[in-house]
Amino acid sequence: MLQALSIRDFIIVESLDLEFESGFTALTGETGAGKSILIDALSLSLGARNDGAVTRVGCEKADISTTFDIQDNMQAQLWLADHEIEDTGSLILRRVIYADGRSRGFINGTSATVGQLKELGEFLIDIYSQNAHHSLLKTATQREILDAFAQTSELAKSVTVHFQHWSTLHQQRLSAEENAAEYAEELAELRDKVREIKQLGFDVDDWAALQQEHSRLSHGASLLQGVEACLALLGDAEPSSFALLGQVQHQLSDLIEFDSALQEALNTVDSAVIQLEETSRFLNRYLQRTELDPARLAEVESRIQMIHGMSRKYRIRPEELPEVLAQSQARMQTLESFADDGLLKQQEAQAWQ
Repeated sequence: MLQALSIRDFIIVESLDLEFESGFTALTGETGAGKSILIDALSLSLGARNDGAVTRVGCEKADISTTFDIQDNMQAQLWLADHEIEDTGSLILRRVIYADGRSRGFINGTSATVGQLKELGEFLIDIYSQNAHHSLLKTATQREILDAFAQTSELAKSVTVHFQHWSTLHQQRLSAEENAAEYAEELAELRDKVREIKQLGFDVDDWAALQQEHSRLSHGASLLQGVEACLALLGDAEPSSFALLGQVQHQLSDLIEFDSALQEALNTVDSAVIQLEETSRFLNRYLQRTELDPARLAEVESRIQMIHGMSRKYRIRPEELPEVLAQSQARMQTLESFADDGLLKQQEAQAWQ
């Protein structure tokens, strides 16, 4: 059901928004009032051919949108599903026509060709005018009328769904038979690919940890030297950080006798001393547990090279390996079902029943 019509800069119309209620609606007016302009705009939104300049004078483009309720329109719903366009129960068709004659179409916000607008429009509305093509001449419309008269519309919808399911299986079987050699070659390649990636045992979290470990091992000497230098500055250097802070503590303690406001500064220095002591203990523990390990470094580098080698082979990033594995396994399962001609015939026969 047509719910709304929106027009911007079309012929002589600057802006128009119409909303339609359910039931019968009549648009009336004197000759020349612009009734035909509304019909022309509606037709263009449904993919009609643009035979002339329709953009309002001085404007760059005309913009027409129509909104339909398709909750009870099975054919329109199936069309959207076949073209992978979201179905929200409300369908919005939009046509933008530029002053130079170019035009663009949209279906529920998705870019569409004028042909697609026209194809979908066949399921939405009939426009009758003098000497115009009548949908009664269409075989599909004749079937719809016959089904409605026989009160079998719901049955017809069910048959349509089941037939499309059977048709999909039928085409799969024919494709499997015609491309058996090609599918067999692809299946063999996929099996090798899946086997290689699975043997690699790649895990995204482990990969991040492996890179971190490599960074630590490859810079082991620099890390040890740097930590030792920090410890020296804290306690062994002349003057050391602890010694300097000790002097500050002593001076502030003496000065507080004259002005207690300095107590806050002394407290801050005391906290700094405690934090530096914690830092010193942490760095000492770090030195004790850190050592150069050339053997482990070689092992980690070998593992990283294997992962990068696999990634280069399939032209992906290492992080994409799990996704590629899942996609390959799914495709492999599909091809294996294609290889089972008996299973395909059985599924096709069951869908026909």
